[in-house]
Parts: sequence; structure tokens; C-alpha cells
Amino acid sequence: MGGIDPEAGDAVLLVQPGGRIPSFAVIGPPGTRGRTLWRWGPDESEIPVEWHVDLQPVAPAIDRSIDDQAAFERSLRGEGPDVEMPGGEDLHDYVGGTACYPNLYARVDSPWQFLFKISDAGEGEDDPYFLNFGYGYGFGFVSPDHREGRFFWECS
Repeated sequence: MGGIDPEAGDAVLLVQPGGRIPSFAVIGPPGTRGRTLWRWGPDESEIPVEWHVDLQPVAPAIDRSIDDQAAFERSLRGEGPDVEMPGGEDLHDYVGGTACYPNLYARVDSPWQFLFKISDAGEGEDDPYFLNFGYGYGFGFVSPDHREGRFFWECS
């Protein structure tokens, strides 16, 4: 499932339609299928699932909290002015905006654009899918021409 290096392992974010396969990706011969999204069944079997995403605007207070956290992380990396550690709510799953990392370090730099942050799930009986990021998060990015993706996961 890859890890902290977005260009290693077998975690590949493919952009469709019209995207290109990253040069480091090993897809396999025609007909090769990757892992599918699944959840645990009552008998511990893997049940394939589809997941519907219902996008909703982020509340302004949470949006500010994410921006404050990202500014704090940049200050710790020496990429901006010193900022005090913020309080406030965290948002675990979101599309667009500013990325916040559990270990403070961006693994994909500009000009790549942050696309999404998604938390792991699957231990709870009602979780809609299983993704194991070691109690962390997965991050998606898209190239400046919007044709290639990068993905990594990280835990704190």
C-alpha cells in the first residue's frame, strides 16, 4: 500500500479520464486488476463495496482551523513565519483546500496541487469500507496539467 514515498510501493492514484500512468507505476499485463474497495463481513470475509461520496461545504470555523494548522506546520518546517500551535477542530476527510499532515511534512511539493485527505477506517462494524493507514491518513495530489496523480499515506 505504499507509504510515505508517493513514488514507491504499489499505491498509485490514477487520473481518469484522459490521465497518464506515472512512470514509476507497475500496472502489469493487460487485464491486471488492482485491489478493490472492501469492508469486513460478519464472518471476517472481504466484501467488495462501492462508496458514494456526498460532498458538502466545510463550516467556516473548521476551514479556518485547517488553515491555522497548516500555517503552524509550515512554521515548524521553516517555510513561513513563526505561528503558535492552534487549537480548534480537525477535519479528517476533505477535498481541496489546504493539506494538514500528521507528521508535519509534505511529501508532494508545488506545483502539484492537493486534492484530498481521507482517514483510515474499517475497524468499526458500521464503517463503509476498509483502508489501513496505521491510524493515519491518505493524501492525493494532482499534477499541474491535471493528468497525473500522486498518493501517499502517513500516520502520526
